[in-house]
Amino acid sequence: KIMSIRYAQCDAVKNELRRERQVYLEKLTTAQRDRDERWSRKLQRSPFAVDLVAENQRIDEENRVQRTVEQRRQRLMAQRNREAHNSIFKRATAESDELDQLRREKRLLLENERQLKALRDVERSNARTAQILADRRRKQLDKEQQVMLSTPVGPSAGAPWTAR
Repeated sequence: KIMSIRYAQCDAVKNELRRERQVYLEKLTTAQRDRDERWSRKLQRSPFAVDLVAENQRIDEENRVQRTVEQRRQRLMAQRNREAHNSIFKRATAESDELDQLRREKRLLLENERQLKALRDVERSNARTAQILADRRRKQLDKEQQVMLSTPVGPSAGAPWTAR
C-alpha cells in the first residue's frame, strides 16, 4: 500500500512537471509570436521593403518616354514651320495674283492656328502630367524624410536583432 501511494505521488509530480513544461512552452511560443508581430509592424513601412531598383527603372523609363515625346513634338513643330515657310516662300514667288495669295495665307494662318491650339492642348496635358509626377516625387521625398526622421540613430537605439 505504501508503494502504491508512492507511485501515485510520483505520477502526480510527473504530471505536474509535464503541465508546467507545457505552460512554459506555450508562454515561450506566445512571446515569440508577439515579438515577431511587433517587429513586422515596425518594419512594415521600411524603405528597404521597396524594390528601389525597379522604382528607379520605372522613373527612368517615364523620363525617357517624356523626352521622346518632347523631341518628337519639337521635330514636328520644326518640320511644320519649315513647310509653312517654304510654302509661303514658294507661293510668294510663284503666284502673282494677290487675292489668291491672300486666301492661301489665310488658310495657312488658320492651319497654324489649329496647330498652335493642338500644341497648346498637348502642352497643358504635359504640364498636368509633370505636375502629377512632381507631386508624386514630393510625396515620396516626404515619406522618405519622415522615415529617416522616425528611425532611431545612435548606439543607444540598439539593433533590432540583439537580445536585451
